[in-house]
Amino acid sequence: MEQYKIQHLYKYRKINDVPIDWTKNIFAKRELYFASRNQFNDPFDCRSSFEFEGTPAEQDSYFRNVVAARAINWSPTKIRNEASKLRLKARTDPYFKEKVERGIFNSMNKIGIFSLSEVNDDILMWSHYSDSHKGYCLEFIDDNTHFFVSRAQKVIYRKELPVVNPLRDKETERLEKTVLTKAKNWSYEKEWRLLDFEKGPGIQVFPARLLKGVIFGALMPGEEKQKIKEYCKIGHLDVQFYQSVLSNRSYSLEVTKCI
Repeated sequence: MEQYKIQHLYKYRKINDVPIDWTKNIFAKRELYFASRNQFNDPFDCRSSFEFEGTPAEQDSYFRNVVAARAINWSPTKIRNEASKLRLKARTDPYFKEKVERGIFNSMNKIGIFSLSEVNDDILMWSHYSDSHKGYCLEFIDDNTHFFVSRAQKVIYRKELPVVNPLRDKETERLEKTVLTKAKNWSYEKEWRLLDFEKGPGIQVFPARLLKGVIFGALMPGEEKQKIKEYCKIGHLDVQFYQSVLSNRSYSLEVTKCI
């Protein structure tokens, strides 16, 4: 998997206080929600094809690795014997491929995913994710000391569904195909994803130093801006506030510092 480096990433948000005041919790409690892939709005997101084809050598290697991952203090001979049994089962059980596929994709459901973007001035994302420009956008930075921006991974966009083949894919390739690939239609989002394999989906608290800016939407009500400023004080957040403005010259947004 190719590695990338980026200094700033952005999260578009709407003002959301029903049934939970997420806006207040983000700033006052510094809470972010990591979703499961099943919660995304695009049914093609994290979707892939599946095949279970490989040479005899690739099959031997796969089954040995599967057995070795579960074995505790087993000898190489015992691992090899158990792998042979598993390979025989794969040939005789008509549902074996389906079980492997289900196991792989069920494991992906346990990954917590937090989506961000390279850009802070995309008209479509302000419209879709920030309540038609009435919401806000968070600016996170990479300080090289935390799991956050420095560990974000770039989403890949393509026209065809990726094909997952556990007999030939490395773990990084399988991950890329299952949770880091989207339809090319979404490429304008320039998305990056934070993946959490330990805690999984749910709420996580981020260090105050990682949030460096808040951009107010072009149509965000003044009272909502004031609420966010007060929430930032509660959460001890030292952030720069910005205002998104509709351009008078083109179909674009201008992001300027608030005085």
